[in-house]
Amino acid sequence: MIEQIRRYLAASPFEPFVLQIADGRTLEVNSPDGVWVTPKGGLFYWHREDDTMERINLLLVSGVRGPLSPVM
Repeated sequence: MIEQIRRYLAASPFEPFVLQIADGRTLEVNSPDGVWVTPKGGLFYWHREDDTMERINLLLVSGVRGPLSPVM
C-alpha cells in the first residue's frame, strides 16, 4: 500500500486521490504537500483543511483510489 501512495504523491502532474481508512473514513489528498510519509513507511501524516495534522498508521489504510498519472 505504501508504494501505491508514494506513486500517487510522485505523479507528475499531481492528481488528487483519496485514502480509505479501516474505520470507514476517507481522507482527500488534494496536494502532494497534504501527506507526509515516514521514511520507513509505517506512518503518514495527513494535513487537514483546518490546518492541523493527523498521524495515521499505514496498517489502517484499506484502500487508495483516484486517477494515477504515469511516473516518468
